[in-house]
Amino acid sequence: MDTSETFIPVIFAIMAFMVISITAFLAAKIARIPFPIMLVFSGVILSQTPIPSGINLFLSAEVAQQTIIFVLLPILIFDAAYRFDVSKFAANWVPIVLMAFPGVLFSMLVITCSLIFLAGLTPEVALLLGIILSATDPSATIAIFKELGAPKDLVTIVEGESLLNDATVIALYKVAAVVLAVNLTPYEMALTSSWKILWLFGAGAISGWIAGNLLIWLMRTLPDEPYIEISISLIIAVGCFVAIEEYMGASGIVALTVCGLVLSQNTPLPISNNSSHYLENFWTYLSDVSKAFVFILVGMWLDISLIASHWLSSLLAVICMLLARSILVYGVLPFLDSYVSIRICCLKPISIFACGEG
Repeated sequence: MDTSETFIPVIFAIMAFMVISITAFLAAKIARIPFPIMLVFSGVILSQTPIPSGINLFLSAEVAQQTIIFVLLPILIFDAAYRFDVSKFAANWVPIVLMAFPGVLFSMLVITCSLIFLAGLTPEVALLLGIILSATDPSATIAIFKELGAPKDLVTIVEGESLLNDATVIALYKVAAVVLAVNLTPYEMALTSSWKILWLFGAGAISGWIAGNLLIWLMRTLPDEPYIEISISLIIAVGCFVAIEEYMGASGIVALTVCGLVLSQNTPLPISNNSSHYLENFWTYLSDVSKAFVFILVGMWLDISLIASHWLSSLLAVICMLLARSILVYGVLPFLDSYVSIRICCLKPISIFACGEG
């Protein structure tokens, strides 16, 4: 078999996605629309046109899923955790933790119950959908915040919650999928769920802590060269995720989050300023490219006709998601302490969408 027949379409697809992302970036600047929204829109347009050879590879559910989960997602999670300001987290940990853990569970319950009793979905489907919609992606919101000059504490809360609830939602989804696939008694269901969640988070966190400290030790030990630091950071980021997911059955998202936070806590890293500069630029670019590819793929897989045929359920799910987040943002957080109250109560209504954008 001619290897060019295998690799040329893949190379063409990558180049095409790059061209699309550049075009979307320029269009977003001109139209003053958040870049992620323009990327999704570009993906939708792409899916409605004759798909060139190569790009149609990503219309395969397996290819798209494996690419996002095992290539793009680890890069995004590691970069977000590595760049996260731990000192800011310490100053805003109350709203971050509340929104990322109890907040996710509350949103999941509200959405699930609403879809069961109002939309008529089965409990299994409603639960899985409720879990998925409880996740947040602040990319577009952060872009809007930067344009509006939003307070840094607000940006930190949104970024921190998104970073932590990614792990929460993916762990909950895995547990729900396993539990629903097997006919268990309520006691067995509770026991299995508790053990699964404990293993996903516990083993993932410990593995991530080990990986993060290993990376720091390697940076101290190996020669100070940008090529070495960049290479070992990429190996540990992607390798750690794949190994933990595939061979340990724990949460690679939790592991990468903890690994990145270990690095963030130890900044400045034990490398030269020149190496640090190269490392940061590398991960910034890689994260931006990965994010662009993810949003384009989301747009390509966005089934407009399916959404139109289930418009009532879709609208109900969005309303319930925003309602659940509004209750937390305006009904709970202001009463925790004055520090949180000052920052939450004075926010514009856009903060609801910041915490609820999925």
